[in-house]
Amino acid sequence: MKVLVMNCSPVRNGATAEIVNIVTACLEKKHDVKNICIDDYDIKYCKGCRTCHNTAKCVQNDDVDRIIEQYEWADIVISVSPSYWADVPGQAVTILRLKRFNKQLPVCITGKFKFNA
Repeated sequence: MKVLVMNCSPVRNGATAEIVNIVTACLEKKHDVKNICIDDYDIKYCKGCRTCHNTAKCVQNDDVDRIIEQYEWADIVISVSPSYWADVPGQAVTILRLKRFNKQLPVCITGKFKFNA
């Protein structure tokens, strides 16, 4: 099984990275594992132009499509995030709120996960 472990911390080598390393070490014995750090990607804030509502593509040139490619590769995605005053870092929130990410993600995971409503 292919597992993506995503470090959602803006601190590349902090405590969250250590947790990512532990999870990876446990999983890579039986699975194909990739790690990514959200801080390695250029994620731009939404400009509200709504182009993505029809195209699922952003007019901005950033790295969200590279993250989506990693999601497409994986059978399982594990997001590891610190808690900053009872919330996750802004980079993680930003990517999950992007319309193009949410519009493309169901295509990426069709048949991989079953969601209970």
